[in-house]
Amino acid sequence: KGSTWKNRLGSIGIGKLNLGKLGYPIGAVQSAFNHAELHLRVEVDGKVVNDLDRPVLMVAIGNGANIGGGTEVTPHADPESGSVDVMVSRAVSPLAKLSYTMKMARAGSHLEHPDVDYHRGQTVSVSGEAFYCSADGEIYGPERQRSWHVQPGAYRFVLPPAGHQAD
Repeated sequence: KGSTWKNRLGSIGIGKLNLGKLGYPIGAVQSAFNHAELHLRVEVDGKVVNDLDRPVLMVAIGNGANIGGGTEVTPHADPESGSVDVMVSRAVSPLAKLSYTMKMARAGSHLEHPDVDYHRGQTVSVSGEAFYCSADGEIYGPERQRSWHVQPGAYRFVLPPAGHQAD
């Protein structure tokens, strides 16, 4: 949904004033209100943090604070920590969804919502009803079970020497 709005708004404006990046939060709000609750079991480092009897709106797993468009879904995540942050939103009633999405628009304040839990770990497993995943804006699924684990040092970057400017 975010990419659809990004494409629609991408032709409006220039450079940093381009409205395309608004597509991600618009898509998130649209998804929240068009999305049915899911019955998922979520485990972080083997500990059940949500079971099938507690429906969820969203589960976010991040090693960085932001998703597309700059929305801070896992605002305390640190890519150098060797772990991932897991945000579970149980804001499934219409009023709770509205409150949650309003808080989501204000950097990190959604974590204060009473229907949100926040965890940190090295392995995460989600299972239950069919669900879709989004990784760097690419949506795939439906999945019924998916696990992630942190592998420290999996990404390596070659940087120019300090003080060197790219051509």
